[in-house]
Amino acid sequence: MLAAFSGFLTLAFEVVWSHLLATVIGTSTYAFGLVLAIFLFALALGGSIITLYVADAGPRRVAAFLAVSLLLSGSSITVSLSFWDKAATVFELVGYFKPGFAARELTRAIVVAVLIFLPALLMGLLFPAALAMQRASGSEVGRRVGIAYALNTAGTILGSTLTGFGLIEWLGSQATIRLLGALTLLLGLPALFAVERRSWRIALGVAGGGRWLASPGPTPGTSPA
Repeated sequence: MLAAFSGFLTLAFEVVWSHLLATVIGTSTYAFGLVLAIFLFALALGGSIITLYVADAGPRRVAAFLAVSLLLSGSSITVSLSFWDKAATVFELVGYFKPGFAARELTRAIVVAVLIFLPALLMGLLFPAALAMQRASGSEVGRRVGIAYALNTAGTILGSTLTGFGLIEWLGSQATIRLLGALTLLLGLPALFAVERRSWRIALGVAGGGRWLASPGPTPGTSPA
């Protein structure tokens, strides 16, 4: 489930952010390339961070990191909306100084980074977390990882298609962002609850989208793996 959702969320936001940022920074080739570069860099950085963190982690630690990542992603997505209305003011202020090409593109880069970098960074944590959960299962790892990649690919296709041809048309860009942020929070809350109840086995099974793990969860008072 998490593998599919991370793919869906990533491409959905790439579409909706590109659509919304076009009204803020323009529709030139430079503007689109800037948005894509910052978005991909943030995703890659997020994936690198979590790979180091959960390289040799036990299942409870992976489940806890997953729950926190989902909650932080949803929160950052929601909070970032408050900055969108202020972006136009920045360009108006900079415009008084009649900047050249380099200064104008630097201003665009700063605005785009403020608006999308942190949410994209946190989204970059999700799919590597899904793969780490498959390793934590301890059985049929190759099969589980293959299924995770297949689900992630299906999620990216659905996310880009549904957002581009449905959600933006029906709800508008800002409402689509609110909806996706709320869905991320809703997925993170049960995962966090399961971890707090020491039911990491349930958290991994639900978020990972695979079969229930065969090994029993830790009993209260035992240390995590």
